[in-house]
Amino acid sequence: MKRKNASTISSILHEYVHRVKIDEDMLALDIERVWPELVGEEFVQYTQGMMMKNKQLYVTMLSPAASNELMMRRSEILKKIHEKFDIDSTVLSAVHF
Repeated sequence: MKRKNASTISSILHEYVHRVKIDEDMLALDIERVWPELVGEEFVQYTQGMMMKNKQLYVTMLSPAASNELMMRRSEILKKIHEKFDIDSTVLSAVHF
């Protein structure tokens, strides 16, 4: 018997994630997973960690030189993240190194 008000598992999980407010943590993990693709392999070894807070991504770098290089490319990196995850500035507005 088919229900009239049936919901997909995907929509239920999406709603739950929004309700529990773990979206930012999940996005940070997704970004960390594709980080080499976004910035290049040469910067991965200098990346210590990342976290999201208030729609902003904070990336901890081990090297001031690598941090400075990525700061100069931050708008390009932000654009790549928006395109990769099909999000806009209402979800992620800035990247800080």
